[in-house]
Amino acid sequence: MAPTPSKRARVEEREAEGRRVDDRHIEDRCAADGRPANRRAEDRRHRRRTPSEERDSSPEIFDIEPGYTEDDTSPSSPGATSVEVDKQSQELANILYSLAEANPKKKPTEKSMLAAYHRVGRRLQHELGPNVCTMGLLRWGPTLEGLLEGAEVGDDETRAVVADWSKRMQDMTLESYHVLIKRVPRMRLFLDNFDGCLDGIESLTSYLDACGKAAQGDEVGSLRDKLGDLVPALRDHGLHGRGQKALRGFLSTISGRLLCPQAQLGKFDAEPDKFCEQVRYGEIEVHAGHLPSFLYDQKLVQAGRMEPGLLRSALLVKAYKCVYTGPNSVMSEEPVRKTAGKPSRAHQMKMTNVTARSIAHVATMMRFVLNSQPEWDRRDGNFDGQEFFELIVQMFSKKKWSSETLAWQVFGAASSRGKNNKAKNDSAAAIDALMAKLGDNDDE
Repeated sequence: MAPTPSKRARVEEREAEGRRVDDRHIEDRCAADGRPANRRAEDRRHRRRTPSEERDSSPEIFDIEPGYTEDDTSPSSPGATSVEVDKQSQELANILYSLAEANPKKKPTEKSMLAAYHRVGRRLQHELGPNVCTMGLLRWGPTLEGLLEGAEVGDDETRAVVADWSKRMQDMTLESYHVLIKRVPRMRLFLDNFDGCLDGIESLTSYLDACGKAAQGDEVGSLRDKLGDLVPALRDHGLHGRGQKALRGFLSTISGRLLCPQAQLGKFDAEPDKFCEQVRYGEIEVHAGHLPSFLYDQKLVQAGRMEPGLLRSALLVKAYKCVYTGPNSVMSEEPVRKTAGKPSRAHQMKMTNVTARSIAHVATMMRFVLNSQPEWDRRDGNFDGQEFFELIVQMFSKKKWSSETLAWQVFGAASSRGKNNKAKNDSAAAIDALMAKLGDNDDE
């Protein structure tokens, strides 16, 4: 199928940028070698041809094992020869072109390079969060690395923005950036090849994000279809089906109680209908730092303490099993045995234990399934889903609580826009308070 005019224009624009980068590399190498201008022109004649120029003759480069050993020779490496640079630049350009043409909802041929990016894209959200934007991480990450090393990286505006972030946000973003660099094949080479020009690798980041969104839809569908088993009370009241989502959230006292901040559960139980109404009209604000009651085993909760029972609810365990070991494992108390058919997500991802980020991922997905939003959105009133994901991940930085929780975890509405700044400050304060409480019992 021929590419659309708009897609072809984007590809050609990236190819033009690639040629400009090649020319800069050639200028630098020739200047370093003391070669005259006529030799520089010769180097330009031998630069790579773009995929558009070689569309009829370029070989298929993706039918290789995805577990390849990446060539560490960067296009900007002093040890790279002109031939190596040109060859590598051509391969990267071919990958970008194929990603721009690929359908992220269609699984590529197995054991192909494109299949490797497809798998990575579908799995990144499990480590980075369902709301992550890979382009954003690539924009902020290098600047945060520079900030940590005392170097000025990025433009003045970017440095000013990250400098204004909290230490917690800086650390979390930098950690996620390193995960992204580690997981995506040849990501460092892409960045080096385009001299950090992110527009040049837009087809890569767009493909990864689109694959993640498709996987997100599959997982939300699994949780939604099993909601009656996960929360029997919703099924008893006819609120578990696909068509009843708009009636959940704080429109129902059943889902409203699960979404209610644990610290305010007593107030909710005193007047459930009034509490839900106050949330819907913005009189009670719910932020990411207000941990919902569905995360807790209510039998373990202790008044005035936030950690007992946290992340130990039966609902969270069942939701985790639904996502990672399959919907059929939700009601089973026994370890899941391998059966014929499609392998579980845990098997596909070669997971052998529960991780902080996988718990945070499932909690964020489950929170969406319980609310009344018809479509996925990072924000639900004042509640920020990505902030919620990151908070749960950061909780596991407290070693004592983390080791105890992971040892226990085994496989088996309305908001006034005028309040945005206040909401942001309130949310940050709530998260700081939570982290401080967890720190009281830290063994460091």
